[in-house]
Amino acid sequence: MTGERLRPEDLGFGTLFDRIRDAVIVADAKTQRIVLWNPAAAKMFGYSDSEALNLRVEALVPEPLKDAHRAGIAHYAETGQGPYIDSEAPLDLPAMTKNGAEIRVEMSLSPINPVHEAVGGEADFVLAIVREVSGRKRAEEAVRQLNKNLENRVEERTSQLETTIADLKSKQQDLLQSEERFRLLVESVSDYAIFMLGPDGHIVSWNEGAERIQGYRRGRQGGIGRGARQGRVYPEHRRGGKAPWGRMSHTRASSTLLGKVLVHSEKGSRPR
Repeated sequence: MTGERLRPEDLGFGTLFDRIRDAVIVADAKTQRIVLWNPAAAKMFGYSDSEALNLRVEALVPEPLKDAHRAGIAHYAETGQGPYIDSEAPLDLPAMTKNGAEIRVEMSLSPINPVHEAVGGEADFVLAIVREVSGRKRAEEAVRQLNKNLENRVEERTSQLETTIADLKSKQQDLLQSEERFRLLVESVSDYAIFMLGPDGHIVSWNEGAERIQGYRRGRQGGIGRGARQGRVYPEHRRGGKAPWGRMSHTRASSTLLGKVLVHSEKGSRPR
């Protein structure tokens, strides 16, 4: 077909060549000169049919990829084989338009011969089916960036939560240690009866001094236990007055009442 312009019918395309929505480009296998260029290719790349037929495929390749493209073309021209010819997955790569804009495309490559030539011989042409995917790539990138931002926020929130939990555990440990020191201090006092009453008037703690002075041992068997009423340790003549109930009314809503008392003993005496 030397000297003649190749027609779509020569490759078996017929009217489909002009109607297909993907860009269809056919180039000479050895020279890479474009010999067929459909309307979708003109719309995608900006070159008219007459302009494209004076170009090599290299014109559509971004500058950073030109060396690799030339090496691949030389290898195919020499061997008739290439890693991307008839590959199962389309190529995902950038391409250049007439106005210098870079677009993202998916491209499938296949060797092709005119329909009147014998099958099985060396292919004279390479067929490229090209689909622009710039919009899809932008959407995918936006989703990736959104996921990355969400992951960063989750990581940040998780770190803050872990720090807060660690602080709470540290404060809780400090509180437990403080309570233990207070308990040991109170229990070691033997000169004073020290006990605590809950808001309901029940005894919640009873120290060694209280046991010695009041005569009630700690524990429920023969002694005074947690939950005993405060009336057992106040003298009879004070149980109906403001003490301890007046004092209890001020503390009932918020906390326990700590008493350092020298009051009614088990034997009925009032220690000095």
